[in-house]
Amino acid sequence: MPTALYDLILDEYAKLGTVTDSLTHVATRMGMAGDQLVLGNMAAAGNELLTAETWLNYTIEDLTSGTDSYRYAEYRVDAWINSMVPWDADPYDLTMADILATMLTATPYEIMYYIGLLDAYRQSGWNKEFNEEFFAALARGFE
Repeated sequence: MPTALYDLILDEYAKLGTVTDSLTHVATRMGMAGDQLVLGNMAAAGNELLTAETWLNYTIEDLTSGTDSYRYAEYRVDAWINSMVPWDADPYDLTMADILATMLTATPYEIMYYIGLLDAYRQSGWNKEFNEEFFAALARGFE
């Protein structure tokens, strides 16, 4: 992964951590308000709910407001990816000859990696329904 993208994603995770912290405060204060309600202490419960409201507003701000928000961090990741994708690139015509030529020059590691992927892919179909007529017709197409 390119370092620039990795750094943006780390920043995004940090912003998400801030949101998580704020939500944890909300949950804690809601629990404390519930405890106070059970004890019949309405004033203390009200104060805890007001504090929870404050933390919920912080959460909304952390999610959505300004260049220090999670939304902006997410935008920066998306913008970086979009700036790196060659949207106007010419289409590439991949042929079987290209695939075979690449396979013939593969390293031993690449060969083993390919075999592992192929075996895993093959295994994923073991418990699936098998349509004998379809596959027989498919096989006849190679005769």
